[in-house]
Amino acid sequence: MSGAKGHNLPTKSLYALYTAADKRRGTFITATTSGIPWSRKLAQPAVITDGGSDVVVLRYADALLMLAEVENELGNTTAAATNLNLIRTRAGLANTTAASQANLRIAIDLERQLELVGEGYRWFDLLRSGTAISVMNAWFKTNNILITIAAKDLLMPIPQSQIDTDPAIKQNPGY
Repeated sequence: MSGAKGHNLPTKSLYALYTAADKRRGTFITATTSGIPWSRKLAQPAVITDGGSDVVVLRYADALLMLAEVENELGNTTAAATNLNLIRTRAGLANTTAASQANLRIAIDLERQLELVGEGYRWFDLLRSGTAISVMNAWFKTNNILITIAAKDLLMPIPQSQIDTDPAIKQNPGY
């Protein structure tokens, strides 16, 4: 696990979502001999030949998955599946069997989890899809974590300096 930083570690449940046929398993994410998953994306290469680690600005895979999501929400399920399948094919997986808008929504969400693991997209995907509260609370319950989140927890506090500049600005609930 040389090069791992010990933070933003993937969960065992996320690691279990990768099938044996998925080329990303072992490349993007792997597990220690004791079964603890870790991301290989952020590990510094053993031999640096042309400079330090690259900084990802835009991932083609992210653009394709965003396009699939947009096409699906517009009702263009064939176009959505085509873009989703470009990612799945590169990962060594068969084309999606999802055909309905609802099933494609689930398939695209899963593919974003697997493709963009450790890149900081998941929370924003949950917020955008309106599933942050249900997904997080279900995960907490499954893992015996005795907390829950509510709608107020999805908002960040507005800095007091901004409120001071305009009396019409009100603090977000819960702060």
